[in-house]
Amino acid sequence: MPPFTLIGEGRIGGAIYDMGGCQDFIVKRGKPVEGPPGPIIVCTRNDQLQNVVDATPEHRREDLVFIQNGMLQPWLDERGLGNNTQVLVYFAVAVKGESPIDGKIPPVTRSGRVLPGLEPMGLTAAKGKHAQAFAERLHAGKLACRVMEDAEYNVCMLEKLIWICAFMLIGAKYNCNIGHVSYDHTDEVKELVEELGRGGAEALGVQLDGGLVPRLMLYSAAVAGFPTAVKEFEWRNGWFYDQTKAALKEGRPDPYPLHTAALAAVAGFPTAVKEVRFAAKRRPVKSDATQKAFRRPIENEVAMGQQRPDSLPWHLSWNLEDRVRANKYMDERNNVLLDPNFLPKLEEFEWRNGWFYDQTKAALKEGRPDPYPLHTAALKAVNAIQDEE
Repeated sequence: MPPFTLIGEGRIGGAIYDMGGCQDFIVKRGKPVEGPPGPIIVCTRNDQLQNVVDATPEHRREDLVFIQNGMLQPWLDERGLGNNTQVLVYFAVAVKGESPIDGKIPPVTRSGRVLPGLEPMGLTAAKGKHAQAFAERLHAGKLACRVMEDAEYNVCMLEKLIWICAFMLIGAKYNCNIGHVSYDHTDEVKELVEELGRGGAEALGVQLDGGLVPRLMLYSAAVAGFPTAVKEFEWRNGWFYDQTKAALKEGRPDPYPLHTAALAAVAGFPTAVKEVRFAAKRRPVKSDATQKAFRRPIENEVAMGQQRPDSLPWHLSWNLEDRVRANKYMDERNNVLLDPNFLPKLEEFEWRNGWFYDQTKAALKEGRPDPYPLHTAALKAVNAIQDEE
């Protein structure tokens, strides 16, 4: 088996190295890319890709093989690498040195029915100049890999992007692993998958195969023990969120309201709501006729909210853009809705936060622990209180 050049020695890079009989040429971090003729497998994080390209001689850049998750195509196109080999990796390595777990699933019909008694199918796929060589390497390690043309690969790429964005986001929201997302939050993740599938297919001009949700649920069962996190936002969820911002800026509805709401619910992503608010605020002024068309009855707003996962807080359960529209008729319906331009502030402290803080003071005075340490810390951060002696 001819040797590869490997850039990166992490879990996936190590697995590929082992499958090649430990004969590959390893390029260390920050070193110029050199090695034998043939595939140069890029096993780095997405934020290192530009460094890898810069370190690769121009005459060898066509040999770069990209195996990263996320929406890579626009980035590759901008650098003249759009025809390079790409791989959708559906095998996982829990710990470096361990055998890979192949993401094989039973065959699924277009209607979503699982076909029993048949050999499970592998989901890993590759396209481009070195796709066949990469597939042969995986086959040597008893892993599946399908070689595809561009059109088929693009459909599979979107499917993988939907999986990693939806399941990781719901998992981060509830602080659980892939298995718990599948079994404990089934309806929510299914709705999110369907939403991302509809919008993503339209954005790319492709048609997803039937049985999308069952396939992704089956794959999740195969890697149920893996942790979740929203990572490499620019390459993953950011692709969908950029479409949300563009739509709201142009005065169109959010194409991904469930996705936007889930982002806003995940700790560490408070900017999601903030940016949506600013986009809505900058929306061009419309004619009276158009503004009247925006005025949906409050009952429709509630109906939309009921279609959202029940676990979402009420102020995240409605489409953010529809809440902006709802503010146009707050007075006539006398309903209290979240104003996207409203800046929160502490008011009537004695009657609100003060009730909790009085308990804090009493506990500290008696030598007991603060029953509300997070609340107290937040009050101090906004200079609402002084340190208790």
